[in-house]
Amino acid sequence: NSVETVRSGYEYIYSVTPQSQGLVTFDIPENQFTDIALNDNLASDTLEFIFDTVHPTTLLGAVSDLVTNTDPIEVSITFSEDVQNVAEEAVELLGSSVSIGALSGNESRYTLLLDPEEQGIFTVQIINGSLTSPELTDFALNENEESNVLTFRYDTIAPTVDLNPQDFITYDGIGTPDR
Repeated sequence: NSVETVRSGYEYIYSVTPQSQGLVTFDIPENQFTDIALNDNLASDTLEFIFDTVHPTTLLGAVSDLVTNTDPIEVSITFSEDVQNVAEEAVELLGSSVSIGALSGNESRYTLLLDPEEQGIFTVQIINGSLTSPELTDFALNENEESNVLTFRYDTIAPTVDLNPQDFITYDGIGTPDR
């Protein structure tokens, strides 16, 4: 860490610039300064803070199959660190008609339940936190990065089979077709 000192009368102002992510501690040991009566300073308290400029990443996972007849469709949301302000407006749904049934979770793991309203293909993505209000951020107020895109096909229509007896060939029992 680098430290810059500015003196203004009897007050010293320190500017600390962290060199890496994580816990930063700062203190002033005893006997570093003297007052005008030549008394040395006592050791200071320790100042600690977390330096964090990394944006949380967001990963969607399909709990249900990507081609499914399941309703609701379950999606897992995993952030690379604890986040705040996770809300439905962070979920972008495109394509076939689908709605959000529920969004639950805490810290860095959430579950999204999607309710398809018709047959078809749709996509789901968590958008960048700067586009939500309040912003979806980590606790250092870094917005999340947008997630991967999942594409689902919702299909509850059973296939039909048409059999035409004229399309069948019968066998005579020894492997020769009877026609």
